[in-house]
Amino acid sequence: MSSDVNRRSRSVLRCAEEIELCERALMPCGDVEALKALEPMFGNLPFAEGADEVIVMKGFRTVVALYPLWAIKEAVTAFIAGQVPTYRGDFCPNTAVFGRELERRVSRHRERLRKARRMAEEEARLAAEEQGRKARSSELRAAGDRRVYELRARSNARHIGRGVMFEDRNGQAWMPGPELTAEDLASVPDAPRRTFDRAQAGGKGFDPLPKGRD
Repeated sequence: MSSDVNRRSRSVLRCAEEIELCERALMPCGDVEALKALEPMFGNLPFAEGADEVIVMKGFRTVVALYPLWAIKEAVTAFIAGQVPTYRGDFCPNTAVFGRELERRVSRHRERLRKARRMAEEEARLAAEEQGRKARSSELRAAGDRRVYELRARSNARHIGRGVMFEDRNGQAWMPGPELTAEDLASVPDAPRRTFDRAQAGGKGFDPLPKGRD
């Protein structure tokens, strides 16, 4: 179990690093940096005839506010060089075309971020389940130990019946607890795999837990 915990801890750390890396890569830039990055495109590709430059610039500012600086610079370079497969215009692209190119360039980082977050959620779920199993195992082991002492006391008691008080090895008195089911015992890591057959071992008077053996 220790190796599983260590492996899961390393996996969680890798997920956290991947999430931080992707979030940093997708962080939007400021207006000043974005507009400055657009200047080479505006200087090399003229606006379409009749376009209102003020409205066009306002639209570009709205679009680029959602994207990181590196993506804006890459898109600008691609449009100037005519390397955008979906665009063959001789003028500056409109905001919709430019926005699609930006989204295409950051899409791989968005997918990596989604994958890292899903993996982190899965690791958190597995860690919670493991903690639950560990707590359950401890409870069942304690119940199993208690049941062993109860059986030992019953085997040596003169009168067995409801309400009989027993003592454990520390001399503490207690009432017998509920019967453990096969499913309960199967959940105890140290529980024996086979049940004891009293008839085959010696009949009614045979003591499965003789004195002096712990």
